[in-house]
Amino acid sequence: MSGKAIIIIVVGIVVVSGIVLYNIEAGSIAITRNVDRFYSGKAAQNIAQSGVNMALRQLANDKDWRTGFPSIDMLGGKGFVHVSDSTWYGKKVIKIVSVGILNQGQPFEVRDTSTAYLPRGGVPGAIRGLITTNSPTSLEGDPLVDARDHTALGALVSNNGTLAVWTTKTLSPAGDPMMGGTVLGVDYVPSDPYLPIVVQSGQSFPNYPLTPDSVLGATAEGYPEGTLKAIAQSGNGNQYVTDPSTLTYPLTGVTYVELPSGGSFKNTNITGSGILIVHNGAKNALLEDCNLYFTGLVLVDDCLKKSDISHTGTPVLLGAVFGMSPDGNKGRWGNSDGSYVYSSEAIENAMKTATIASGRSLASSVLGWWE
Repeated sequence: MSGKAIIIIVVGIVVVSGIVLYNIEAGSIAITRNVDRFYSGKAAQNIAQSGVNMALRQLANDKDWRTGFPSIDMLGGKGFVHVSDSTWYGKKVIKIVSVGILNQGQPFEVRDTSTAYLPRGGVPGAIRGLITTNSPTSLEGDPLVDARDHTALGALVSNNGTLAVWTTKTLSPAGDPMMGGTVLGVDYVPSDPYLPIVVQSGQSFPNYPLTPDSVLGATAEGYPEGTLKAIAQSGNGNQYVTDPSTLTYPLTGVTYVELPSGGSFKNTNITGSGILIVHNGAKNALLEDCNLYFTGLVLVDDCLKKSDISHTGTPVLLGAVFGMSPDGNKGRWGNSDGSYVYSSEAIENAMKTATIASGRSLASSVLGWWE
């Protein structure tokens, strides 16, 4: 073999070796870069998820918090959390969008986003009027039934109210109630005689809610059967009793009075706020001859009886009431000069107590979470 051929062979070996070594190094760099990107992506994802969890903890302390975290250092990167009111499949929700960034501003910047939706605590869809019942309903005495919307402090909110009475059965105004409400966004001032447009009777309600949890939307809204009872039993301002005389006033949070079949919660001045439940498995528990000075949502079986909510001394129910019994035979509402006043804000505040004031983990109420 000539010297020239040997030189060519050597040069070829050197060139091939260089190419091989270059490719090995390039592959090694690519592998290292891919591994780095993978772990950077996971780190950015962890930051985004942590941002959502931080927002959930903040909302657990203050359901009205919407400030978010404009910029926060965590896990070697940056987190940006935006919190807002939104809708999700037609439901009013709180939307949390959390962006995690690693190597911000660098050539290999990595981002990840987590988005979560949780209930905002609005008015349950089952609430069809200031008074909603599934049994024959009579309005006795001279109560004020004002279904125009009001704040939780009683100030009028124009054109945002509901019907005065909505029932699947009959409505009998045995007394002289002053009734008003809102129909198709138009307010009607309470009057006696009342305008028929502010009430609806003989209505259809397939699968009418027969339990407190189903009134709030059941599993679809984060309230599988037993949830409200469990919240009431948790303490933290909530109360569960089988003997109404043991209640502590003023009521707060979720108050669950479970009575024996045909039992009555009666002859009491009831003060407080939140959600008041009077219920049993037979669905025939009565709230009887009680004066309510209450702000929030009242869920009872056989509606109310005799003087109940409205009585002398102008007791006020500010919120809404819902009768759960499928075949109630009492349904006597009002017997004097008290007031039923609709307040969506009071109801929303009561709903917040069902998810927040109990100390229940807000994460368990999340409707959807996407990465």
